[in-house]
This record gives sequence, C-alpha cells and structure tokens, in this order.
Amino acid sequence: YEIAQCLVGSEMCIRDRTGTGSMIICPLFLGAELYYNDMHLAFFEEATAPMRNVIEINHCRVGRYECSFGANSCCYLAAGDFAVCAAARKKSSSCFPLRHYHGITILLDLDAISPEMRKQMEWYGVDLDVIRRYICTENRCCILRSEPTIAHIFSELYTAHSVPDTGYLRLKVLELLHILTVSYTHLRA
Repeated sequence: YEIAQCLVGSEMCIRDRTGTGSMIICPLFLGAELYYNDMHLAFFEEATAPMRNVIEINHCRVGRYECSFGANSCCYLAAGDFAVCAAARKKSSSCFPLRHYHGITILLDLDAISPEMRKQMEWYGVDLDVIRRYICTENRCCILRSEPTIAHIFSELYTAHSVPDTGYLRLKVLELLHILTVSYTHLRA
C-alpha cells in the first residue's frame, strides 16, 4: 500500500490484482479518525489485529460492502445502510462484490480519547459509555438503514469531503454520536 499526505490527513492508495482503491484518513481528535473510502476492487486484505475497546461506524453511500467475522457471522452493507460495531470482532475477510464502493468509516478508540475530550463530548449530549455498553458488551454489530436524520449527517460528511474542514467534520461526528447516544439510551430503558 502507498500512503501520501493530502489536505486533511493522509491518503492510502491500494492496488492489487483485482483493482484499485483509496482511503483518505482524517484525524478528528486523539482517538477518533474519519476515513473516506473509494474502492474499485473485489476485496481488501486488512492486516490489522482486532482492536479492543474501539467502536467502528461504517456508512455505505454507493455499492456494497461485505465482511465475514468467521463461522456464521457476517455483515452486508448496501447503499444507505450504516453499521456500528465493536472493532474487537476480527474480520476474516472484506469484499466489494460490485467492485464499486464509496463509504465512510469512523473509528473511535475509547482508550485513547482523553478525559477532557469526553467532558466536552458530554456537553454535546454524547456518552461514549452508553454506546460502548450497547455495542461492545455483547460484541454486537448493528446494521441499520439510515433514517432521514442520520442520512442527512452522512450527506453533509460526504459534501465536506470536497472542501475539508476538520472542525466541521468533528461537529458532524459529534452530532452522529449524540443521536446514537439517545437511541441506545432509549433501547436500554
């Protein structure tokens, strides 16, 4: 893989026998990154080990994304779907059956986010512990169709890609996390 600097962060270019792809990595704050994924290949070999206490959010704008977590456990995202998963689930394979996928990934390393940042997030109604308990306790992968509010947030994140503004990206991710906090709080009640 080839990594180059770009306006916001860095870009990882992927080339293999099935095609090409790129991931633009935008650091938001310590412990949080946003990736713009543009894949035109059949599969992507991820050499990373499972991450403990990390939440992964994926949104599919165009195409299809599939990954397997081993026997009897897989995830399928079609256009408009998003998933919130515990990254401790080791992916055994990731593929793009249409050889065409555009999407966003948000990674939150809960151990790396500072107490000061957590306090600021609480001010915006974001409780990472609520999300963590719902997703990570059961090692869940929740796949949902984007309802209008969430679809709008992702639409704004895609639009912001053309004119990168880290502050704006942070606000949009905080807005998404606020909605997830409220949703998971109601599910647990």
